Amino acid sequence: TSEERRFAASPDGRNYPWGNEEPHGELANFMEEVGAPTPVGVYPAGAGKFGHQDLAGNVWEWCEDGEVEKNPDHRAKWGDRHWVTGGSWLNDARALAAAFRLGLRSSFRGGDVGFWVVISASQG
Repeated sequence: TSEERRFAASPDGRNYPWGNEEPHGELANFMEEVGAPTPVGVYPAGAGKFGHQDLAGNVWEWCEDGEVEKNPDHRAKWGDRHWVTGGSWLNDARALAAAFRLGLRSSFRGGDVGFWVVISASQG
Protein backbone atom coordinates (compact mmCIF):
# COMPACT_ATOMS: atom_id res chain seq x y z
CA THR A 1 0.00 0.00 0.00
CA SER A 2 1.04 3.63 -0.29
CA GLU A 3 1.29 3.87 3.51
CA GLU A 4 3.65 0.88 3.67
CA ARG A 5 5.70 2.39 0.86
CA ARG A 6 5.82 5.76 2.64
CA PHE A 7 7.03 4.07 5.84
CA ALA A 8 9.81 2.26 3.94
CA ALA A 9 10.94 5.61 2.49
CA SER A 10 10.51 7.62 5.69
CA PRO A 11 10.22 5.57 8.89
CA ASP A 12 11.25 8.54 11.03
CA GLY A 13 9.55 11.47 9.28
CA ARG A 14 12.39 12.43 6.94
CA ASN A 15 11.47 14.33 3.77
CA TYR A 16 13.26 11.92 1.40
CA PRO A 17 14.55 8.35 1.79
CA TRP A 18 18.13 9.60 2.40
CA GLY A 19 17.10 12.34 4.88
CA ASN A 20 16.18 16.00 4.55
CA GLU A 21 18.85 17.08 2.05
CA GLU A 22 17.31 18.47 -1.14
CA PRO A 23 17.51 16.04 -4.10
CA HIS A 24 20.45 16.32 -6.48
CA GLY A 25 22.08 14.17 -9.16
CA GLU A 26 24.08 12.03 -6.70
CA LEU A 27 20.95 10.94 -4.81
CA ALA A 28 18.33 10.06 -7.43
CA ASN A 29 17.43 9.93 -11.12
CA PHE A 30 15.04 12.84 -11.75
CA MET A 31 14.38 15.88 -13.96
CA GLU A 32 15.54 14.27 -17.19
CA GLU A 33 19.23 14.60 -16.22
CA VAL A 34 19.81 11.04 -17.43
CA GLY A 35 16.81 10.92 -19.75
CA ALA A 36 15.77 7.31 -19.05
CA PRO A 37 15.27 4.83 -16.21
CA THR A 38 18.47 3.43 -14.70
CA PRO A 39 19.23 0.07 -13.07
CA VAL A 40 18.46 -0.17 -9.35
CA GLY A 41 21.46 0.74 -7.21
CA VAL A 42 23.07 3.42 -9.40
CA TYR A 43 22.44 6.02 -6.65
CA PRO A 44 23.71 4.41 -3.40
CA ALA A 45 23.95 7.81 -1.66
CA GLY A 46 20.14 8.02 -1.98
CA ALA A 47 19.48 4.80 -0.05
CA GLY A 48 16.79 4.79 2.62
CA LYS A 49 17.26 4.11 6.33
CA PHE A 50 16.86 0.35 5.80
CA GLY A 51 19.25 0.29 2.84
CA HIS A 52 16.52 0.32 0.15
CA GLN A 53 17.67 1.67 -3.21
CA ASP A 54 15.69 3.91 -5.60
CA LEU A 55 12.86 4.79 -3.23
CA ALA A 56 12.84 8.20 -4.95
CA GLY A 57 13.21 8.96 -8.63
CA ASN A 58 13.85 6.56 -11.50
CA VAL A 59 10.26 5.28 -12.00
CA TRP A 60 6.96 5.84 -10.19
CA GLU A 61 5.92 2.73 -8.29
CA TRP A 62 2.36 1.40 -8.37
CA CYS A 63 0.74 0.78 -4.99
CA GLU A 64 -2.06 -1.63 -4.24
CA ASP A 65 -4.37 1.03 -2.83
CA GLY A 66 -6.06 4.02 -4.40
CA GLU A 67 -9.56 5.38 -5.00
CA VAL A 68 -12.57 3.70 -6.56
CA GLU A 69 -13.88 5.54 -9.63
CA LYS A 70 -17.42 6.61 -8.79
CA ASN A 71 -18.56 7.12 -12.39
CA PRO A 72 -19.45 3.63 -13.72
CA ASP A 73 -18.79 4.62 -17.36
CA HIS A 74 -15.31 5.93 -16.52
CA ARG A 75 -14.61 2.90 -14.33
CA ALA A 76 -15.54 0.52 -17.15
CA LYS A 77 -13.37 2.43 -19.64
CA TRP A 78 -10.29 3.35 -17.56
CA GLY A 79 -10.52 1.49 -14.24
CA ASP A 80 -10.04 2.77 -10.71
CA ARG A 81 -7.29 5.13 -9.61
CA HIS A 82 -4.27 3.64 -7.88
CA TRP A 83 -1.54 5.51 -6.08
CA VAL A 84 1.94 5.78 -7.52
CA THR A 85 4.80 7.02 -5.34
CA GLY A 86 8.47 7.96 -5.52
CA GLY A 87 8.52 10.21 -8.58
CA SER A 88 10.42 9.38 -11.75
CA TRP A 89 13.23 10.44 -14.05
CA LEU A 90 10.76 12.86 -15.70
CA ASN A 91 9.73 14.69 -12.51
CA ASP A 92 11.04 17.58 -10.48
CA ALA A 93 12.26 17.26 -6.90
CA ARG A 94 8.87 17.73 -5.19
CA ALA A 95 7.62 14.39 -6.57
CA LEU A 96 10.52 12.60 -4.84
CA ALA A 97 9.28 13.47 -1.33
CA ALA A 98 8.40 10.41 0.74
CA ALA A 99 4.85 11.66 1.39
CA PHE A 100 4.08 12.56 -2.25
CA ARG A 101 1.68 10.31 -4.15
CA LEU A 102 -0.25 10.62 -7.38
CA GLY A 103 -3.44 8.85 -8.51
CA LEU A 104 -3.33 7.22 -11.94
CA ARG A 105 -5.97 5.16 -13.70
CA SER A 106 -5.23 1.46 -13.46
CA SER A 107 -5.22 1.32 -17.28
CA PHE A 108 -2.30 3.81 -17.49
CA ARG A 109 0.98 2.60 -19.04
CA GLY A 110 4.15 4.61 -19.49
CA GLY A 111 7.93 4.45 -19.51
CA ASP A 112 8.19 6.22 -16.18
CA VAL A 113 5.97 3.87 -14.13
CA GLY A 114 6.97 0.50 -12.71
CA PHE A 115 6.48 -1.52 -9.55
CA TRP A 116 8.30 -3.05 -6.61
CA VAL A 117 8.23 -6.72 -5.85
CA VAL A 118 7.88 -7.09 -2.08
CA ILE A 119 8.07 -10.35 -0.19
CA SER A 120 7.81 -11.10 3.51
CA ALA A 121 10.47 -13.03 5.34
CA SER A 122 9.15 -16.47 6.25
CA GLN A 123 8.12 -16.99 9.86
CA GLY A 124 9.13 -20.17 11.58
